[in-house]
Amino acid sequence: MTTSPPRPYRKRSHFTKLQALQICERRRQVLTATYKELAAWAQAKFSFAPPPSKQTIGRALKSESQLRCATADCLMSQRGRPSFQLVLDRCMIEFVLASESWGIPLSGSMLIAQSRKALQRLNVPPASWPRLGRSWFRNFQDRYGIRWRRAHGEDGLVDLDAVEEEVAELRRLICTYSFTDVYNMDETGFFFINVPRGSLCVSSAPALKQDKARITLALCTNASGTDKLPLLFIGKSVKPRWLAKKLADV
Repeated sequence: MTTSPPRPYRKRSHFTKLQALQICERRRQVLTATYKELAAWAQAKFSFAPPPSKQTIGRALKSESQLRCATADCLMSQRGRPSFQLVLDRCMIEFVLASESWGIPLSGSMLIAQSRKALQRLNVPPASWPRLGRSWFRNFQDRYGIRWRRAHGEDGLVDLDAVEEEVAELRRLICTYSFTDVYNMDETGFFFINVPRGSLCVSSAPALKQDKARITLALCTNASGTDKLPLLFIGKSVKPRWLAKKLADV
C-alpha cells in the first residue's frame, strides 16, 4: 500500500488586529475583490513572505464587527483580550498595592485564588475564565512589573515615628558626654568551623556540607576608638535547659 507524500510545510501568516481591520476596509473599498485578491493585497501591503490563506482572510472579514469595537492596544496585538481582562487586572493591581501598604506578604497562589474570587464577583462564566496558572501569573507580573522580593529584618513591626523621637533624645543625651566616655556594643555570629563555599581546584571542587556550628561574639569600644574592650565569647551550655523543669549547670 503506497502512502501519499507528506504535504509541504507552509509557514502561516500572522497579522495584528489592526491589519485585519485594514483588510476589512479594503473589502469595503473593492466589493468585488475575491479572497485571493485580498490575500495578494495583504502580502504586498504588510510584506508577508507567503500570502495569507483564504481561511485567514475569511476569519478576518467575519470578525469585522468585533475589530471595530476593539481598543487601540488590542488592535496592535495578534490575539484579542476579553473585555473583562482589563477589569480583572485593575482589581488585582489594587489588591497587590493594598496588601503592600498593609504589610501583608503575598504569594502567587494567594493572587491566583484572589483572581478566582474577582471573576466570580464580575459574574464571568467559568467557561470564559483564563487559565489561572503559572503562565498567567508570570504574564501578569511582566505586564505590571511585579517582582518577588524577599523581606529582610523586622522593620515592618517598628513604629518609625517613635524611633525617630528616641534617636533624637539619645543624641541630645550623648552630646553631654565626651566621646571617650560613650561606648557602643554589638554582637555577631562566628562560624568557627565552617568551610568556604568554593575551592581553588584543577578539575572539580569538593562537595562539603556547610557546618552551622557557631558562637556569639560581643564587641565593645568607645566612640573615639581609644578604648577597645577584649572580645566577649558567648559559647554553648554544657547541659542546655531544653525542658522547663530541668536545671542547667551553667
